[in-house]
Amino acid sequence: LSLKGLAILTLYLLLCSKAYNLSRLRNCNFQKICPIKLYESKLDGTIDNQKDISIQRKTVTDLRKMYRMLGGTPGILRKNELIEKITPLLEKRIEKKASTSNYLNSIKEVQPKTIIKGQTVQRKFSSRSNGQNFKNNKRRFLPPIENPYRVGHLNQFSGPKDYEEEWLMKACSGTEEYKDHPFLEPPQNRPSRIPESEIELVFLGSASCIPSIHRSVSCIAMRVLGDIWLFDAGEGTQVQVQRSSLKPTRISKIFLTHLHGDHVNGLPGLICLMGQNREKENLKPLEVYGPEGIRMYLRTALRCTYSRIAPQYIVHEMHGVPFLHGDFMSPQNQCNVSLERNPLYGEIQDGKNILPDPITGLWNVCEENGWTVVAGPMKHTIPCLGYVAKETDKEGSLRIEKVVDVLNRNKEAIKEKTKYRDHRKFLNDIKSNYVEGGKFVFPGDGTVVEYDEIMEPIKKGRKVTILGDTCDASSLEIVAKDSDLVVHEATNAYIYPWDSGGYPALESSTVSHGHSTPQMAAMFAKKIRARQLILNHFSPRYHGDDRPSSLAVMERITRQAVRAGNFQRHEVLSAFDFMQVYVPDAEGWKKYIEAEKKNMIDQKIKVIEWNK
Repeated sequence: LSLKGLAILTLYLLLCSKAYNLSRLRNCNFQKICPIKLYESKLDGTIDNQKDISIQRKTVTDLRKMYRMLGGTPGILRKNELIEKITPLLEKRIEKKASTSNYLNSIKEVQPKTIIKGQTVQRKFSSRSNGQNFKNNKRRFLPPIENPYRVGHLNQFSGPKDYEEEWLMKACSGTEEYKDHPFLEPPQNRPSRIPESEIELVFLGSASCIPSIHRSVSCIAMRVLGDIWLFDAGEGTQVQVQRSSLKPTRISKIFLTHLHGDHVNGLPGLICLMGQNREKENLKPLEVYGPEGIRMYLRTALRCTYSRIAPQYIVHEMHGVPFLHGDFMSPQNQCNVSLERNPLYGEIQDGKNILPDPITGLWNVCEENGWTVVAGPMKHTIPCLGYVAKETDKEGSLRIEKVVDVLNRNKEAIKEKTKYRDHRKFLNDIKSNYVEGGKFVFPGDGTVVEYDEIMEPIKKGRKVTILGDTCDASSLEIVAKDSDLVVHEATNAYIYPWDSGGYPALESSTVSHGHSTPQMAAMFAKKIRARQLILNHFSPRYHGDDRPSSLAVMERITRQAVRAGNFQRHEVLSAFDFMQVYVPDAEGWKKYIEAEKKNMIDQKIKVIEWNK
C-alpha cells in the first residue's frame, strides 16, 4: 500500500471505532456503572446537583478541580487514583446534605426561635427567598422559609402606570419643564421641621458597593449626649468626617454590621485620623464592635501598613452570628489570620467575645450614658448584624404646685423628722419614694396624696434602629418594636421603563443578593410601627446629585415605600450624604407632625400654581 492509501485506511478505522463506541454509550446506563454523580453550580463555585455528569467521563484536569473543591490536594495523582479519592468524599457530602435537610425539617416547629448548641446559637431560619425568577434550574441550598416583607406576589403588574404619577416618570427622563416643580427641590435646600434634639443622626455615606462623586459608601454618625457613635465605616469615611461638622476626637464607639468592604474598608484610615489628636485630650480608648473577624482585620491592616499613629482602642466581637442566606448559597470560608495583640499599634487590651443571649438569641452589646445597644442577626450573603439603640425610660417630674401648700403647712414636723434645715429638701424624698399607683403620707397632719396626681408620667426613652445589608431582619422585630426611627437599606428599586421584567422579578433578584427594595423596607417599618423610615444604601445607579432627573428618581423611590407601608409622605425620607435628622421626644414628634401638615397644604398650593 502507498502512504496515501495507508492514511485513508487508518482514518477509516478510527471513524468506525468512534461510531462503535458512540453506539455503546447511547445504549449504556451510566448510572449503573457509576452511581456517584458530580453536581456543579455557578453560584459560588461549590458543588451542587445542577447537572448529571459521570466521574468516569471527566478529564484529569476536571477531576483535579473537583478534588480541590472537596478540600483535597491532587498533586500528580492519576485519573484512577483521583476517582478513588473523590468517590468517598462525594458519598459523605450526599449524607451530609440528607442530614441537613432532616435537621431543617425538624426545627421548623421548634419554639422558641433559638436552638442552643454549645456556646453558639443557631436561629430558626425566619426568612424566605423564593428564587423562582433567579437563574432558572438553580437549586437552593436550604429549604425556603417565608419572608414576611416581600410583596412581589401582590404586585403582578409589569409597570408602574397603575400607581405612579405620569409627570414624575417624565421628569426622570430629564425633561426640562419639570426642573422647577415644588416636589423636586433639592433636599439640602428643604428646611427641617423636626425639632432640634440632643440625639441626631448624620449620614456620612448613603451608597452601596462603591463610592461615587455624589455618594460615599455606608457610614452613619449618631450624636449621643456629646459623644459620637459611628455605624459602619466604608471607604472614604475619614474624608466625610472632615467635610462634616463632626469632630473625630468625639467618636467613642464604632459599630460594624458585617465585613463587606463597603462597610469596613474606611476603618483603618479613620482610626489613624483619630489618633492624631486623641491622646492630647486624654480621652477614653475607642471601642469597636462587630462580628467575628473584625479584630484580626484591624490588626492586620494597621500592622502591615506600620500605622503607629492609631489611638488606643479595644475591639469587641459578637461570636456565633449565624449565616441565614443558605437558600441561595453556602457560607463562605472566612480567612483565618492569627496575630497577637501589639500595644504599639493602639490595641491596649483584648476586647470581649460577646455571646448571644440563650433566650432571645440577641447580643447585649453595651450600655452607656443611659443608652443600651442590642444586636441581632439578619439575612445577608455573609453573617450580618443590625443594631437597636434604646434610651432608658426617665421618671416623670414632681408637680411641685400640687404639694407646696401641704409642704409649707407641715414644715416644722418635716424639719423635726428629717433634721433638714430647709424643709424644701423633703421634695427629693417624696420623689425618691415614688411608686406607680402608690400614696405618700406627710408627717405632721398626716395628709395623704396619690402619686399619680403629684407626679408626671414616665417619659418613654427613644429608640433608634440601624440595619446593615439585609433582605430580612425579622429577628429584630420584637426588640425594634415602636422605634422612633429606623434606617433600612433599599439597594434596588423598580424604575420603569429602565427596569424590565416587572417588580416581582427585580425583587427576586434583589433578595438573591441579600438586599431589599423600598417596598420591603416599608413593610418592616410598618410591622414594627416605626415613627419614621429612612431609606439608605442605594445602588450606584441612583445618583445623589441635584439634577431634576436624579431628584425625580429618588422621589419615586421614596413614594414606593410610602405606598407600600401606607405611610404619610413626611414619615419616609431617602438619605443623602451629610443629611442631618434629629430624634425628638414624644412632644417633639407632635410638633413635627403639625408642621408637616401645614407644609403639605403649602406644597399642594404651590403645585396648583405651577400647573397653571
